Amino acid sequence: MQENMTLAIRTKYAYDIIDITGDISYDDFPQIDQFIKNRATPGNKNLILNMEGVKYINSSALSLLIKLMHELSILKIELYIMHASEEIEALMKMTGVRKFFQLIKDEQSLMKKLQRDETDKILDVID
Repeated sequence: MQENMTLAIRTKYAYDIIDITGDISYDDFPQIDQFIKNRATPGNKNLILNMEGVKYINSSALSLLIKLMHELSILKIELYIMHASEEIEALMKMTGVRKFFQLIKDEQSLMKKLQRDETDKILDVID
């Protein structure tokens, strides 16, 4: 039985995090696409899809996600995937699309990445 999908947005560490709960199919993807495009502004350089509450995504929805990532990259917006389950990562590898995705393990990993980025910025200023 398919679990209905819900979307919510929150901001943390200057990143907009879109929390997705439920299964994602090809038919559900237009809802995600519109939700993200409504929040994709030039001032917003990073969006994160938190898939902690997603147990299933089909390969057709993955292909649409790649298309959306490409459209956002033209706008200079990075789209990251956080909390992808082992099953979702396995599907990405099996379908050969894993290389298109930037994965973040969890929010703690995100914080470490941001700290490294800030350190790199400081070191660049010193040089």
